[in-house]
Amino acid sequence: MEVQAKLKNALIAPRKARLAADLIRKKSVGEAMTILGFAPQKGARILKGVLESALANASHNYSLEKNNLFITSVLVQDGLVLKRYMPRAHGHASPILKKRSHIIITLGEIKRSTKLKEGRKTKMKTFSYEEVKKVMEEAKKASKMVKEKDKQEKAKMPLVKTIQEKKMPQKGIGDQTRQDSVRPKFTRLGDTFKKLFHRTTKKG
Repeated sequence: MEVQAKLKNALIAPRKARLAADLIRKKSVGEAMTILGFAPQKGARILKGVLESALANASHNYSLEKNNLFITSVLVQDGLVLKRYMPRAHGHASPILKKRSHIIITLGEIKRSTKLKEGRKTKMKTFSYEEVKKVMEEAKKASKMVKEKDKQEKAKMPLVKTIQEKKMPQKGIGDQTRQDSVRPKFTRLGDTFKKLFHRTTKKG
């Protein structure tokens, strides 16, 4: 079984990170940790953090023993490149490339274990096709019930409108005031905006 840990866009150039990566390839985890702990390079400190996260993944997700693990591969790939410029003489400018790198460490077992140990990912339950089909059918039934309720509510709405129209008085002199009282506030704001617009657009 193999376990991975990734670090994207690490603040180091790939060429410098590969110097530390060459020190720990195909070595046990304990030996690699001691080498990276005493190495003076900046990349050794970054690689140590990635190796610790890979160990945490192996122990937590698959409950593998740390003494039975070794580093199968260490990949250092090119990441983002930030471009900057330094002013020079005679109006020239020299480019500065601030390179970043993607680091991937994979761990493998020295002695392969036949039985899967209980970890977070081994305990994960997988659903069969029939169980998923039942859940989908229940979801469809629930959506139909909601649509039927919406239709019933929409059917009741015109009855309420007719009752309100019967209660309203007949048209007369004070119809405009009655309509203004019924209207919501946002429609009144729209009317005032139209009046102002007509005033400003009048000629002379």
